[in-house]
Amino acid sequence: MAVDMEQQPLRVTIIGAGIAGLTAALALRKQGHVVTEWYLVHRVDLHNKLKSESTSTSRPGVPVKLHLACKVSNIDISNASVTLEDGQTFEGDVLLGADGLHSFTRKLISGDIKPYAVGKSAMRWLVPKETLLADPRTDRVSIETPGAFVEWSAPDRRLVAYPCSDDKIMNMCAFAPSSEFQDPDSIGEDAYNTSGNRDLMLRAFKDFCPAVHAAMENSGDSLKIWDMYDMKTLPKWCDGPSAIIGDAAHPFQPYMGQGGAMAIEDAISVAVLLPLGTTIQQIPERLRLYEKCRKERNELVLMYTRMNGRDEGDDSVRRMTAKDLVDCMTMCVMHNERTSSMEALSKATAIAV
Repeated sequence: MAVDMEQQPLRVTIIGAGIAGLTAALALRKQGHVVTEWYLVHRVDLHNKLKSESTSTSRPGVPVKLHLACKVSNIDISNASVTLEDGQTFEGDVLLGADGLHSFTRKLISGDIKPYAVGKSAMRWLVPKETLLADPRTDRVSIETPGAFVEWSAPDRRLVAYPCSDDKIMNMCAFAPSSEFQDPDSIGEDAYNTSGNRDLMLRAFKDFCPAVHAAMENSGDSLKIWDMYDMKTLPKWCDGPSAIIGDAAHPFQPYMGQGGAMAIEDAISVAVLLPLGTTIQQIPERLRLYEKCRKERNELVLMYTRMNGRDEGDDSVRRMTAKDLVDCMTMCVMHNERTSSMEALSKATAIAV
């Protein structure tokens, strides 16, 4: 039987299997393409669901092939190929770098532009609501109110809390100068799964109210710490058949909670712009269209993120107003990237014809 070349699936290689990489893998699989991915990082619930959906044999399309604990030794941007440390080489039609904050792919596409530490660190932990409510120091109104986002703040530090897991678990995140959070035993470590030092956190927030101390003392074994980074705007996100998505293209600080959301939108945009039937010759222009679709929106959300993370007295960034906050959240939650990218593709193909 003759093969319909117009419906040939693309071979897509993705470096990184965080939220950006796995979302791209699942979305591209739904488009009918063949995806190979390197598993580099771990996230909970959402990450696990994306992994199971993308590799499932019961869903339409070819299951994503995951290669675990692999170290990439070389990337050929122009030929969309990846060589592993053990010598294996994988060739594809499309290469997506979803390799995070310290992306190797970024350097090859955009030059040696590196993220820089902003001088703040975050400690994050999860705690059951029932645990907090059993502590008499807890601010019961804040914790018992369904869906409430709570913030306790001082000029250069803050604790935020919001519910997750069907309103049963509180996600807590404390931000403070890195010099006060830094554990001498973990200096040099830079990962999302580095354990935090509870004593240092309590010391940094010693002047806060008892409710904050209760939340911190109930952090259990889930306390993690990471340094926060920012980065200059990249000159480009793609080169030929290769592109970067998520934190590799635009690392976010967590002050608006939009880093994962923007990564998912990037992934959806790439998949929409590479429908089944896309030819190899069309890939570079489609990836340039992806950059055009996504870059301005990401920069705007990054601007709002920096504003919301501003310390009191910092004149380098404009203070965020209540209207700014409403405008930003409305822009974030009301946007449909699938529709937006489909419209962009429709316009681009109409012009090409």
